[in-house]
Amino acid sequence: MRKKLAGLIIAMTAMAAMAACGNSGASQTGAPAAATATPEPVVQESAVETPAPETPAAVSGEIYLILPTETGLSAQEEAVIMGDAKKEGYQVTVKTSEGDTAKQTEAFDAAIAAKAAMIICDNVDNDATTASIQKAREAGIPTILMNRGIESQESAVSQILTDRKPCIVRFAEIFADHMGKTGNYAIVHTSSNADTAACVAAFAEAMKGVESMTAADQIDVDEYNIEAVKESIRQLLANKPEISALVCGNGVQARAASEVAEELEKEMAVFCLDGNDDAISTMILSGKIAAAIVKPSEDIARSAIRDAIAYLKNGATGTNATMYYVGAILTQKETILVVSPTPAEGQTGTPTPIPSATAAPDDSLTEIELDDSDTSGADTSEEDYSEPEVDENGREPGSFEVEIIDESFDEGGEGRPQ
Repeated sequence: MRKKLAGLIIAMTAMAAMAACGNSGASQTGAPAAATATPEPVVQESAVETPAPETPAAVSGEIYLILPTETGLSAQEEAVIMGDAKKEGYQVTVKTSEGDTAKQTEAFDAAIAAKAAMIICDNVDNDATTASIQKAREAGIPTILMNRGIESQESAVSQILTDRKPCIVRFAEIFADHMGKTGNYAIVHTSSNADTAACVAAFAEAMKGVESMTAADQIDVDEYNIEAVKESIRQLLANKPEISALVCGNGVQARAASEVAEELEKEMAVFCLDGNDDAISTMILSGKIAAAIVKPSEDIARSAIRDAIAYLKNGATGTNATMYYVGAILTQKETILVVSPTPAEGQTGTPTPIPSATAAPDDSLTEIELDDSDTSGADTSEEDYSEPEVDENGREPGSFEVEIIDESFDEGGEGRPQ
């Protein structure tokens, strides 16, 4: 049976300035949710102009959408892009990479062979994606990136990315509270990923205020080889059995930690600094992972298809070449949105459009439906959910409450919230 996760779909301010923890260097979905309206963009001059394809292409009018999967948060992206593209008369072909760079490259090659009009990609790997984007560009096909970006500012026509750094302080508070502000923990990450390393450093800084907790170790592991990560974690726990929590850099590492804990029958809390692996949201619902920072899937998808349509119609997106949307924190009990405001006059950073947040509270809530692949044979049509059961708090089982945390700029400060 599908479990429902209520998430507040309120758009977060995007930041145009590059951030250390904004996924500029890449390391690496269920039923659709109801969409909320996004206002006309505020056009800003970008430090990097949107590049055009090298040569004109004989396009098919077809948009290729390359996603990690078609479940969890990626299903949210797919639903928004499919819906908005259809309104404008564009057909969308969806390909999935399953987190595999080779499959992503194959998807790009398929788009090039089909002479697609545009490629939109939630990308897997920096180097592989950069090469694929350049190949598409040489064929006259533009690419827009979502969630994770690439270092090259010249290849993609637009990069619409998740910025996790404003979430780190709140994430550290959630971690400390969950652990009762006591115990030993370790950090598992890949130091060669500058984005993750910056988030780990920010987390370590935030935890300095919790003197009753001890960072027993910090290990450098393989980024995506789950078996190699599991072996590293086994060795860590054998050497330091007192560790009661692991904070992991990405979804693969968090899954590895959870599986090792289950294998060893060890009570250990697992937290994830980048939970955009679509399996993570399901693992949070089941209690296998305590909390993760995730992408604001609908917001970045809406901006991506807006830019795609603008580019196909006008030859330019009309927005900044790189934009950031602040991530959200997902726990078993709630979804926490960390809201960053537009920089005040005199501050650095170029603001991007702020979607309307004037809807009544009840209208601001939508539901993210996660497909648990029910194989029971039971009828799971919409009629089954017309009068759902509720728990003692009046909430549907598996649903999430929402808390808004406003990370505001200090008067006269610079840049984005730290």
